[in-house]
Amino acid sequence: MPVSFEFTKIRSLIEDPTLHRITFQTDAGRHCWIGDVGANKLDQSLARKAAASDQVVFVAFDSKTGACMYVTHFNRDHVKEITFVKGPEAGLEVTLALRQSILLLPSSDPRFSELSERLERAKKQQELVWIGTYPGDSKIKDVQIPKKQ
Repeated sequence: MPVSFEFTKIRSLIEDPTLHRITFQTDAGRHCWIGDVGANKLDQSLARKAAASDQVVFVAFDSKTGACMYVTHFNRDHVKEITFVKGPEAGLEVTLALRQSILLLPSSDPRFSELSERLERAKKQQELVWIGTYPGDSKIKDVQIPKKQ
């Protein structure tokens, strides 16, 4: 299953009680859905709240089917320190200015060089960075430098 990640607002949210799911569109135009029964059962409340408040959230979905794996909040912060570690899982340990715990960008991530460049740039230029992780996890799944408003 090819997984895609996106920092996005929830657009065009539609509830379909007969299929027990909600569908929505991302800022990039991807059509996604969240089921409330069966294998794709997820809590739909954050997607509803994000749509109602025009809030940006971090979304992971199957890029072929649009099935959403999660919708979650993400870290909006500045990179304080980046350290390469060899440990049990090699990669970059990232310390943020506001978040107390350390995040890890595993070197095995297929997008390692792209994401590490974004992190280094954000640190060097002291830019705000958005970092998406699986809910409750410390492994970095995506990094974005938001556009200046």
